[in-house]
Amino acid sequence: MSQAQDWDRGTLQRRIADPASRRRWAGGSPDTLEIEGYAALMPPAPRRRLAVVLGMTPEVRTLALNAFDRVISIDRSVEAHAIYADWVPADARHREQRIIGDWSAPPPEILGCVDAVFGGGVLGNCADGAAAIELLRIIRTMIHNAGTMITRHACYPDGFAGMRHRWEDLLAAFGRGDISDEELGFGLRLAGHVDVAWDDGSCLLDCGMVYRRLDAMAADGTLSPEIWAFARRYQFAGMNWIPDESRWQQALTQAGWRAQRHELTGREWYRYYPLYSCQPVQADA
Repeated sequence: MSQAQDWDRGTLQRRIADPASRRRWAGGSPDTLEIEGYAALMPPAPRRRLAVVLGMTPEVRTLALNAFDRVISIDRSVEAHAIYADWVPADARHREQRIIGDWSAPPPEILGCVDAVFGGGVLGNCADGAAAIELLRIIRTMIHNAGTMITRHACYPDGFAGMRHRWEDLLAAFGRGDISDEELGFGLRLAGHVDVAWDDGSCLLDCGMVYRRLDAMAADGTLSPEIWAFARRYQFAGMNWIPDESRWQQALTQAGWRAQRHELTGREWYRYYPLYSCQPVQADA
């Protein structure tokens, strides 16, 4: 279901901007505005008894622990658990159950009992669209009919993947001071090479190809050592499932969800990495 084998310790540690303050690079991790977006989409009290977080993203786990009575965080990566287990408030850790396991196999006792499921890019780790739809269906079994799924998922706007050599636009925008080093580094991975590294049939972005291209660009001087370092913060060797908007909406519908897209403004990646609040179709009955 997921590609945890590609999330090795080096990949996870490169996401950390400052170990002392436990700050991670934005883009690869939700920033303050995105966390505020998650918070605004949570179900109202008193429907905040149990939340499930898919992944070990510290920012999302902390948000859930601050709002819900009990939180279950699930990730199959032993490395992610080892690095991030205690990256949540000490006085809330006793209310979090951390499970080393696959997202597709939630504990049977929580099925139909969850108030909210949170995800941060997790569906991008699915092997293909069919696997993503199956995971969306499994998430649906976790929550009750009034529950909510809130996810931050990369999704290319219509026509976006046909834009050639977007890396040149990103470098130019950074040179003008229009985007930050985080916007540049993250964009070089997910948005800079879609014309050659993204497959329209499978919706898979070959991140290994992206970084081989960036490595070659650094070697020939197209990228400065500084910019190459920005890009390496987000290095990932595997594939990411990144559908276009229409196919993402189709996947949600097939899996039994109705969804609302919440696009923020102010960061370059917000265009292709929006938040979605999703409710089960059965809730309309």
